[in-house]
Amino acid sequence: MEDKYKLPYRIRTEWVSYLVWTILFCPLVVISIIVTFQDATFWPMDIILLILIGFVLLWLKGFKIDLLDDKVMYKTLFSWKKEIRYSEVKKMKLEVGMNNQNTAGKGFYRLVFLGSLSEPILVINMKPFAKNDLAILIDAVANKATNVEMDNELSELRDGNLNPVVEAGIKKFWQFALWYFLVALSMSIAKAFLSN
Repeated sequence: MEDKYKLPYRIRTEWVSYLVWTILFCPLVVISIIVTFQDATFWPMDIILLILIGFVLLWLKGFKIDLLDDKVMYKTLFSWKKEIRYSEVKKMKLEVGMNNQNTAGKGFYRLVFLGSLSEPILVINMKPFAKNDLAILIDAVANKATNVEMDNELSELRDGNLNPVVEAGIKKFWQFALWYFLVALSMSIAKAFLSN
């Protein structure tokens, strides 16, 4: 894998992320344009929508990872630049879902770097980045850090196979859906008993 990249290496948001968000906003833009033609007083909402679209695109542009000879640096629009030395990394693991207290709010798919005390020293939101770039990131850290451990999903991703990561996400989604269904069912049953 090392022959595919050379340090320093910069990883930026994948173009697919921009495309997905643009497609999500397209219906809103079309509806907004139609409503503005029907009612000229609606134009302030068009301005708000354009600001929102610009903000999302700026947020996506803010994601970047720099792989240097001695460290990894991670930056988002809303965070200071975080950096770790390869020598600090003892373990890398994939976390999926939003239920971990230490890494909540850092994205649905997270690459977590753990230090010597098994505490998270860097958490990277994996979603905006390309599969190949994530494989390069994992490979660079695995090659530069001494005796780093990684879970099976990351080993597969390092080899270019994203399927175990996607399967972990699907499994977590269905666990959440089942939990939500059971809670809603329990509340409905409780409401039925209480109303009688």
